[in-house]
Amino acid sequence: MARYWSVKAEQTIQEIVEERSFAGIGWKEADNLTGLSREQIAARVEECYPDYHPSRRHQTTGMLYRFASEITEGDVVLTPIKATRRVLFGRVAGPYRFNPKPPLEHETHTRPVQWLRTDVSRDDLSTAFRNSLGGLMTVYNLDGHADEIERVIRGESGKASGLLEDERNGQSDAQHAAEEESAALERISDLLYSKFDHHEFEELVAAVLTAMGYRTRGRFRPGADGGKDIIATKDAIDPEGIKVEVKHRIGAAGRPDIQKLKGALSGNERGLFVSLGGFTNDAIRENIAGVRLMDGDDFIKLLLEYYDRVDVQWQARLPLKRVYLPAGEL
Repeated sequence: MARYWSVKAEQTIQEIVEERSFAGIGWKEADNLTGLSREQIAARVEECYPDYHPSRRHQTTGMLYRFASEITEGDVVLTPIKATRRVLFGRVAGPYRFNPKPPLEHETHTRPVQWLRTDVSRDDLSTAFRNSLGGLMTVYNLDGHADEIERVIRGESGKASGLLEDERNGQSDAQHAAEEESAALERISDLLYSKFDHHEFEELVAAVLTAMGYRTRGRFRPGADGGKDIIATKDAIDPEGIKVEVKHRIGAAGRPDIQKLKGALSGNERGLFVSLGGFTNDAIRENIAGVRLMDGDDFIKLLLEYYDRVDVQWQARLPLKRVYLPAGEL
């Protein structure tokens, strides 16, 4: 009987897992896991990652063992693609493979996958299912959502919540808090896509910069893209500041987008590129001096840091509640 798994792809391989038909994870120092028992993997994790907290070693051991041994041919794998807000649904097509010299780090441990659905939006999934996909763990079981997963694969409509079969044993308070934070970031990202249009998102970015102490001005209305949406300065005496490009679209911003912003800078101006959909590997590798890249997660963290100072109209537009969780052992 098939089982159901989430295997998250790190940003470095999200652009290629669909094209090359595989699911992959990192931890290359752990070396080849073929045929190893959970106890043997635990010993290897302890040897390779001595700085890990015991609970993190326990969690890493579980993920590596599941990927190498528990997942079997015929199981169903889901891989979220953050930039396009899609979730890939596929069937495991072969055994675990180890690549000692991977082109990219997270191609170290791989599974061949036949993708069955590559057109599923996160927004088409139930809230409970989306929340399950928002955790921090790289490999975890989704048998509790089997009914909804099978309906999606068959192309049937309708959402139904399930129960996440999540391995919590051995997690520290810090890891519990990190899981909750990651899920919260995903939920806020969903709201920014579904409740804000591009120009409202520009205004929200400007509001956060204002809360940080900048003077801002911008277009905030439909029109041709002039290479900058917001100009932020510290004071009126020093007009040279930051030119900000904002992308609310689904899909990662690429190297040409970054180069365009760079071309709009003059003198001592700096650039800030805020892309809710993140950036392609080429854009990240471009590393243009004077231009900072800020993806959706980074922007949301900045929003949360300055949320109390953001104008009340934006707090009303995006109501958030501060929650404290234990983040360390007492």
